[in-house]
Amino acid sequence: MKKTVKLLIVIALIGGLFSLNGCKKDKDPEPEPTQLQSKEAVINASDYATWVYFSFNKGTIVTISDFQTSTDWDIAFHRDDIRTNSGLSGSGKGGIQESASEYSALTTAPETGYIVDDSLKVMYTAGMPPVYTQDVGSIEGSDWANYNHDTHAWEIKKDVFVIKTADGKYAKIRMKSFLNDNDESGTITLEYTYQPDGSTKLE
Repeated sequence: MKKTVKLLIVIALIGGLFSLNGCKKDKDPEPEPTQLQSKEAVINASDYATWVYFSFNKGTIVTISDFQTSTDWDIAFHRDDIRTNSGLSGSGKGGIQESASEYSALTTAPETGYIVDDSLKVMYTAGMPPVYTQDVGSIEGSDWANYNHDTHAWEIKKDVFVIKTADGKYAKIRMKSFLNDNDESGTITLEYTYQPDGSTKLE
């Protein structure tokens, strides 16, 4: 009789454990995939003598000692000039291509078609007439901001670019403004969506 009672107690305890585990599974469902969020960065690239380097992974401007050997940056700005960590500008796996899609409609990054940096003419000293110096940068990423001499205002194209980062991941970007709060040119308001897991998904 005592053995039967003990056996019943053991069975009840085991059943209780299974019941608790079942409740725990009900209370802790598998998390759903996180949707990527669009972010915004303000980059002061107004200095004619300086390039400003940005990391999508860190979400911030980074200080670089040698841009052509460093893989700590993904994109750089010198006023309306752009560099990606690729080609003549860097040792990374980067590149850039313009997209015909609207920003919100671009949900998947292309796997091919990225243009690496090459030789570029850069104006390092403001003046009239402008004087350009041969340097390195992205020809594909140029002409997103243009000064209209008739209206005396900067015009921003609604271009959307897809970036391949220094480590071969993907981001989409859109320049929203080229002016600071005092309407001075050279400060870029950048909208971007970065995919940290290495996939081409951009939503």
